[in-house]
Amino acid sequence: MIKKYVLENPEQLAQITFFLVTLGLFVFNMVYALKMDKKKAQKIALTAIELDD
Repeated sequence: MIKKYVLENPEQLAQITFFLVTLGLFVFNMVYALKMDKKKAQKIALTAIELDD
């Protein structure tokens, strides 16, 4: 069944896969950012501001 679906709709399968990977990365980054301690986040923010100049 899955093989038939993949052969009939490869573009839709690619869209679903890309969406799931993107969603996974977004959730991972949000959880990582929320669990990060405040001092480390402040240090990363300051570094980003310095490199932006």
